[in-house]
Amino acid sequence: VYTGPYVRPSSVTHVDEIWGHVVVGGFVAVSLLGYDKTPVIGKVIEKSQDKILIEYWKGSWNKKWQPWKERGQLWTDELLKDCIYLTAFELQDSKLHPETKRQMRDFMSRERNKQ
Repeated sequence: VYTGPYVRPSSVTHVDEIWGHVVVGGFVAVSLLGYDKTPVIGKVIEKSQDKILIEYWKGSWNKKWQPWKERGQLWTDELLKDCIYLTAFELQDSKLHPETKRQMRDFMSRERNKQ
């Protein structure tokens, strides 16, 4: 029985599930093209219906994270909610918690396998 063309399931369901947990002042991990080795995180400055303004933080898997400054100014960016894959996490002593790292690595591994 033909029921029409195949329509891929949308990942928006996943994004909508975490969108409610995105809060101003909280951290988010975002997926950006070309950044698949080290996670990209930021602190939410503003949240609208489908976008966020974040302040990028720099660091690495096992080193401390700090606000990323570009020419002495905090580096900020407006992103669509689709970029967010993890939220509601905190840094411990300015470092990623082991469970947070595991979730980030799992996501990044799945994304690499899609390509």
